[in-house]
Amino acid sequence: MPERIIFPEFRNELEFTRYPFADAATLLSSNTRQELEKDIFLDASLYPIGGSVQLFISSIVVTARRVTIWLSDRLTNNIASSTFDPLDPPENLEFTDAYGRPAGILVSDALRLSRFAAWEIAEHVFAVQATEFVASCVIPTPGVGVRGLVSPAGEILTGNVWLVGDNGVVLRAENDCTIRVDIVGDPLFVRKLCQQADLFVTPRPLLTINGCPPDANGDYKLVVGDHLSPETVLRINPTDDGLQIEAVGELVRTS
Repeated sequence: MPERIIFPEFRNELEFTRYPFADAATLLSSNTRQELEKDIFLDASLYPIGGSVQLFISSIVVTARRVTIWLSDRLTNNIASSTFDPLDPPENLEFTDAYGRPAGILVSDALRLSRFAAWEIAEHVFAVQATEFVASCVIPTPGVGVRGLVSPAGEILTGNVWLVGDNGVVLRAENDCTIRVDIVGDPLFVRKLCQQADLFVTPRPLLTINGCPPDANGDYKLVVGDHLSPETVLRINPTDDGLQIEAVGELVRTS
């Protein structure tokens, strides 16, 4: 056991203050006059992508089995949200933005969050003066660069995404910040357009000759005797139609 604890901190040590909200926050909704109890949230760490200054709870939508808390700032409305069941609440509230990316967490507990079950079923709107978070709870996250991809089906892709080139598309990572896309085309596209799909046969390249595989470069060398000898009579030359095999030398004349 340690002899003493240095700088002890407890998650509920500030429950009798307005933290994580500003000291001047009224915690009162502007349309229903519903009060957000000052000890319902114990701490916060919020980092919505693209957020600006003065992040606050803009509205709390209460239904029979669902509570949705929306965050906004001075420039963007409903920048992130968190939804939970007040009859089966979690310990903490995890926020995500419109694209499903993590946007922060509000620290609480199940007993405190269950109080929302007693709220009137309505949308409770809050002004920035009522529920602004203190600066220490907000981590600025600029909305720069590519942070996600949208598939043709409308699916949002975030996190680790694999990009695979196919059908004549070549992808190259030139450096840490640049992905190069080269479209070289499909050499058989004319055949695909002019023929029916069931008539198209995938080309099958030559793999072996009598069970003999090619060399490391995928080549076959057809030679007679020592292929380094310049006196070799047999010649094998590639042509547009295939291979031409011939013998060189003078004709033998008979009398």
